[in-house]
Amino acid sequence: MPVGLLLLVPPVIVVAGSLLKKPTIPVMMISSAVAVVIAMTVQDFSFQTCATSMVSGFKMEMFTDPSLNLAGIVQEVPNLLQRGGMASMMNTALMAFCAFGFIGALTVSGCLDVILSHIMKHIHGTGQLITVTALLGVIIITVIGEASVTFLMIGGLFREEYIKRGLETKNLSRTLEDSITVVEPLVPWSLAGVYMTSTLGVPTAQYAPWACLCYTGVIFAIIWGFTGFGIAKIKKGGDNYDEYVELTGKEL
Repeated sequence: MPVGLLLLVPPVIVVAGSLLKKPTIPVMMISSAVAVVIAMTVQDFSFQTCATSMVSGFKMEMFTDPSLNLAGIVQEVPNLLQRGGMASMMNTALMAFCAFGFIGALTVSGCLDVILSHIMKHIHGTGQLITVTALLGVIIITVIGEASVTFLMIGGLFREEYIKRGLETKNLSRTLEDSITVVEPLVPWSLAGVYMTSTLGVPTAQYAPWACLCYTGVIFAIIWGFTGFGIAKIKKGGDNYDEYVELTGKEL
């Protein structure tokens, strides 16, 4: 098999795992292990070189084949290959660690339940509920800068409330995507913002005005809430029907 096709195996594993909805960590570990095996058996890299490149990043000097003319290589190639490895991701990992600690403290202390009880006193319709969900998503992702933590926080906070009001939880999921996932790249200190800036070399403030999808999602989420367009209601026999009956004591 040509070397070029072998190098496509790790990304194919990642794509296949995503399409088949397999757990992220095992898929990434398998693809990384396959990449190391290919590097050692086909590209003649040592295990020590592979381990070093994973930790501190790959360097062009790791190429030992004398037939390679590294002096005449196109500059974009070193820019693509020479990354910081896991060590360069420590700031991002630390942000995620601190964010999970923050949400854990709020959950255990019961602060979220108190906040929800005060908010729900003033929410009377679907449009208002989705508006509050979207705005809270924007606020929290801006404060803590970590999307998965924000999803856990707001998703757990509003899930039962959506079901009580006869709304499928897919409405909550879509609203969170429209207000958290797409907004995160606009927050300079978020994981996505840090990744975008370090990868593209463009400050967040410079690309933000052109990232229309990142801020129009919130607007359309609110429009869908007030117009009812695309809002899924709980129906008898639906995914959330049994939980609706349990929470409200009513049947449709």
